Parts: sequence; structure tokens; C-alpha cells
Amino acid sequence: MRRNLYSFKLRLDPGLHRYVIETEGAKSPAHSVEVVKRPFVEKAVALLDYPDYTGMKSERIEDPQYLMAVEGTRITFEGKVLNADSLFAEYPGGRRPVRKGSDEFKFSFRLKEGGKLRFLAFRKGLKTYCAGDVFLDAVKDEPPYVAILEPRGEFNLGEDMRVPIMGYLEDDFGLKEARGIRIFEKDTLRFTVKRYEGGALLDTFSFIMDFSKVLLLPGDEIEFYLEGIDSKGQRTLSSPLIIRVPTMEEIYAEAERASAQGEKTAGQLREKASELKKKMEEMERLLKEEKNIDWSKKEELKRLLESQKETIKELEYKLSELDQLMEKIASSPSLSPEILEKIQEVRQLFEEVMTEEMREALKKLEEALNKLNPREIQKALSELKLNQEMMMENLERMSNLLKRFKDCLLYTSD
Repeated sequence: MRRNLYSFKLRLDPGLHRYVIETEGAKSPAHSVEVVKRPFVEKAVALLDYPDYTGMKSERIEDPQYLMAVEGTRITFEGKVLNADSLFAEYPGGRRPVRKGSDEFKFSFRLKEGGKLRFLAFRKGLKTYCAGDVFLDAVKDEPPYVAILEPRGEFNLGEDMRVPIMGYLEDDFGLKEARGIRIFEKDTLRFTVKRYEGGALLDTFSFIMDFSKVLLLPGDEIEFYLEGIDSKGQRTLSSPLIIRVPTMEEIYAEAERASAQGEKTAGQLREKASELKKKMEEMERLLKEEKNIDWSKKEELKRLLESQKETIKELEYKLSELDQLMEKIASSPSLSPEILEKIQEVRQLFEEVMTEEMREALKKLEEALNKLNPREIQKALSELKLNQEMMMENLERMSNLLKRFKDCLLYTSD
């Protein structure tokens, strides 16, 4: 039997429609089709209740299309659905029926991950997604960041048995507490360093740990951490700080290295002082060549003076380095009184190398150059020269004293 297939389209208003298909000499049975309006959501409102720990106020957003909130935020949707027998909400991690009385609905969920919120409507056995997806962006609450700024890595306990600690703590939503964790052998001690209120986001803090009442022996090690806790309760540990009680062998080895470095620095200081002497002699030569100082000679003398000042700055820097080195050695526990006395002598001599008289003489020379007065320049130069000779003598004394200090260390360690 031959079959003829054909199709056609009809535009129908909502409602029940019946139809038959007729051809010449034939008529189909009656059929019916019901046209329904597509369900849609109107006047939607999102209420955002942020977690208490964030300290953020609740928000109300009309006709939302994109929502960004921290994880754990409670989102409540209210609205009106038209032309639906039932309504389901699909969101990241869940799907649930939405209760509605009349045409209104309301439901809530906790935001755990990003994605889409969609409404699935049913009408007379048909299902369809309502237009207007809502995009959800879940902001992750990161754990706090914590660091020990000073000291880092390892720290040798000094004679006072105290450790100055500087720490740093930061969080994206708010800090709650900074703690210290001290681990020695099998004992762990936790203590509060600082508490926070009002949602502080970052902080730099300092405190001192005192081990004078803790029985420690040479070679003992203490492991220390800072712990950061944020307002959500998340915790993070810093990198460890190893606090050591140095052995006698380590103390004297460090002192020997420092004394060797001191001798080297003393040699560098003598070289700088020798450079300074040459520059002063060149200034004297310029003054003897001509009694009257013109502009070009003045500029040349000024350049020499600036060079002197730079050399003296280098001397002061080297002396400061050496002084810090001696201070570090002096803080080591169990050093003999003789060694401590030698360290004190060396440090006292540092103050005599670069005196206030030297600085004053430089100032006078600079003032005399500005006045272009040869007699005053010569007088200031003589004063500076005298102070420089004293400095050279003190540097020589310091070099000899550092050698005796090194010999004393070798004798004591043996």
C-alpha cells in the first residue's frame, strides 16, 4: 500500500484544541492537543546571610543574575512562579522541591561551591527550565598566613637565656588568635601570644621568650612554632624555629671565627685610614702651592673633603660591623671572665678610633673651605691631621688586641 507523508505547523493560543485531518473520501479520528503557557519566575529576591565570623551584614538583592558570597553563606530565595503545577530548585550540590502557596515560593540553602541556580517547572506533565539562571560564585575562606620574621631558622641562646620573637599574621576575613607552640623533648607547651577582636586582617607583633627557669644543657634544642587562628577557627603553623643551647666547643669555635673576622676587618680599617692620610696630604700640597684659593682650587678641595667624608663613613660602618660581632660573642653563655674582659677592651677601643673630635675637625674644615680662608683651612687641616694620627694609633692597638684575644681563645679552648 502506498503511503503519503506530510507535515504542517499550527500557531495555537493557550487552551484545549481538537482537530481532524480530512482528504478526499477520508477523515481521521478526532485528536486533541492542549497548549499551556511556559512557566516563569518573576520578582525573585535573594537574601544573603553571611557566616557570623565574617562580621558582614546581611544583603537583599532584587532580581539576581550573579551572586558572589563566602562559602557557608545562607542564601534564601523568595519569588513568584506563574503557570507551574510544581517547582524544583537545582543548585550546586543539591536539588529540592520548592514549596509554594498560591504562586509564591521560598527556600534556603548553604553555599558550598560555585555553579548555577536553575528552576525546573512542571505543568500538566511537561517539564521545562525557567528562563534566567542565577550564577553563583563561592569565595573560599583561606586559612591564615603566619610567619616568624625574626629570628629565622636557628637561634643560639645567649647568657640571658631570652629569645626576642617578631611574628606576622594575616587572614582574608579576620584574625582570632596568635599562639606559640614550644616543643622540648616529649613536652609540648602551647600559650597565647595575642588575641584579636574587631576583625583585624593583619598584624606584626613582638614578644620575648625567657628560658632562664627552664633546665637546659649544652646541646639541647627546642622546636618553636607560631600558630595563627582565624575567626572561622582555621589554623596554620609557621615554619619552625630551632632554639639551641650551644656547646662549649661551638661557642669557642664561633668566637675564633669572629676574632679572625675581626683581624681581617682591622686590616681593612687600616687601609681606609691610610687612604684618608693620603687625601689629607694632597690637600696640604694644594694649599702650599697657592696662597690664594680660586674657585677651581676650592672645588678640588671640596672633592677631596667629600672623599674624606665617604672614607670615614666606611670606617664607621666597618667598626659597627665589628662591634656587633663582639657583642654576639659576649652574649654567649659560659665564656670565661678573661675572654669577656678582652671583648670589653676591644669594644671600648672602637669608641676611641672614631672620636667626636674627628667629626668636629671635619666640620671645621668644611666651614673654612666655604669661607675660602687659607689660614682657617690650614688650622682645620692640622686639627684633622692630629686626630687622624691618633686614629691610626688606636687602629694599631685594636689590631694587636684582637690578636691577643684570638690567642686567649685558643689557650682557653685547649
